[in-house]
Amino acid sequence: MALFVPNPDAESVEEIIEQLSVELARMYRDAEDELIREIAKRAARDMQLASKLPTAIAPGGLTVAERRRQNRILAELAAHRAVAVRELQSLAVATQERLRLSGMVQQIIELAAREGEAAAAAQLGFASRVPAAVIPLPFLGGAAATSATTLTSAGSQAVAMVALSLQNRLDVLNQRITRFPQDAYQRIIALHSPNTLLGITTSRTQQAAAVQRFLAEGIPAFVDRSGRRWTIGAYAEMAGRTSVNRAYNDAGVWRMQQSGVNLVTVVRGLDSCKKCAAWAGKILSTDGTPAGPVTLPHATNDSSVTVQVAATVDGARNAGWGHPNCRCRLVPYLPGLTVPQDDTTYDPEAEKERAEQRRLEREIRAAKRLEATALNDTDRARAAAGVREAQAQMREFVRDTGRQRRSYREQLHFSDGRGGPIRATPAPKPPAPRTSVDIRIKKNTDLGAAVYGARASIARVHTIPTGLRHLPVETARLAPGVNGVYRGGASRLQMSMNGPSPRLTFAHEIGHYLDHQLLGTTTRNFESRLMTENVTRDWLAKVTETASYRALAALKADPLTPADIVKHIDYLMSPVELWGRSYAQYIATRSADKVMLAELAAFRASESPWIVSRQWSTTDFEPVASAIDEIFRGKGLLK
Repeated sequence: MALFVPNPDAESVEEIIEQLSVELARMYRDAEDELIREIAKRAARDMQLASKLPTAIAPGGLTVAERRRQNRILAELAAHRAVAVRELQSLAVATQERLRLSGMVQQIIELAAREGEAAAAAQLGFASRVPAAVIPLPFLGGAAATSATTLTSAGSQAVAMVALSLQNRLDVLNQRITRFPQDAYQRIIALHSPNTLLGITTSRTQQAAAVQRFLAEGIPAFVDRSGRRWTIGAYAEMAGRTSVNRAYNDAGVWRMQQSGVNLVTVVRGLDSCKKCAAWAGKILSTDGTPAGPVTLPHATNDSSVTVQVAATVDGARNAGWGHPNCRCRLVPYLPGLTVPQDDTTYDPEAEKERAEQRRLEREIRAAKRLEATALNDTDRARAAAGVREAQAQMREFVRDTGRQRRSYREQLHFSDGRGGPIRATPAPKPPAPRTSVDIRIKKNTDLGAAVYGARASIARVHTIPTGLRHLPVETARLAPGVNGVYRGGASRLQMSMNGPSPRLTFAHEIGHYLDHQLLGTTTRNFESRLMTENVTRDWLAKVTETASYRALAALKADPLTPADIVKHIDYLMSPVELWGRSYAQYIATRSADKVMLAELAAFRASESPWIVSRQWSTTDFEPVASAIDEIFRGKGLLK
């Protein structure tokens, strides 16, 4: 029996949230499948009986024998329909009651809360787990899952309202399930009965096709208060994902409060929306402390630290943070120790790409539904061609954007699709290892020469494993002042054709790529944001001790510094950007790349103090370079 043990080091919270929300969607999809099959069986019998009704072809109308036969079939049809309606009503009530009594809501919320509490305990440094009675949770891929930690009664109360909220959301689906079988069957009768009985132009084949299309749609979509249309599976998944994340965060906050920690900071996802990006790295209070500066004792010594509280957690939620489908997390803020993730840049292109990928997934599932409900070989072949066309569009999209394809979201057994049991397929052969960094810029161009030169300098310092996520390097039209960008969600590195320091820029963005895909204990976020390893924390400590960092901090605190410059300095002082710049300078110095060193000198020669302090002097940087040595030496990659 498989064990699911809350362990913040084993799986990312994003994976847990996705796993549990998809499981909830599967439960509702299975219920929908069952109802569709039962409706289809009765509709097929209904159409079979109706097709036997005699039609009047001769001017004289039906004969006496035909009239008797018609009356007998009509009586049998009426009896069949009355029985079908009663059976479908009973089936709908039983299905709704089974969903209500399944206990799935309570199970997934409790599991998410245990995981959130365990993660908070680990982050606070006292992640001891108390053995508890094994509680089987019959889900997660069909295997029994088990929790090995316990929430106290107070902790359970902290998430009880989340479970109630999720149950209330799902009651909307339960009500539709109760009404759907009877309403659907009666609509099917209306689709074919009048035309068949009256003998008008619509053919039985066309009527059957209309019934097929209706069944393929499943339980009709509904519109929420914001005007968004939902299918039953997609809504269940959204409600589950939202509630699981809320339970995870709330249980973690409760654990922090028990330890006297009442401040948290927001860690956002890679391709989060604009609302979430605005809260990234903000410090929030969990005990009602109002927004504003607060002086607190240092977490480890006798000094004091002034902290800028942006809002309470509830205030942030009221302002739009933590919306449906939000994947942001709350981590403990320890005054003087925690460095908030304050890189609040928002990538609208990443959000558009995510929305487009979801649209293509829906198109593939819709095409597969038509194939699954086809009435004859011709329709089935036409539908199969539609499936291949939709899949080709997805392959082209993934190739162009570099986003990771989620094949399970394209299957009929996912979310709002329908289909039979999942078929076992042979495991594909693993692809041959290929170079992780795939430069697609021509060598004979100035930019290409710079990029290939910087890549060679990186290779002289350390190796890059072939097993990392594939990274295409391409040119792109970027915003003014942006010379390069690493898009983590899409796994793509884009370079401007006209950047002033292309070698340094390329190394900087490769630094982001390695921060995301190589460093630390997880690849679900940047290691410089999570700080999961001591060597990373040592690197950041060395950076904050440098003269350049202190100069940036002084400029930020200077009341005469313009507001736009303060905002830019905030960006420069974020751990992600500090890593990118320090990695680029590390490659330049350790490889002795003369071009990159000249590009560094150009920054240091600027008349603007915030530009001078972007990079470090040689002596100022040496402790940082030594710390980066240890990071790559620990990975076994240093040359």
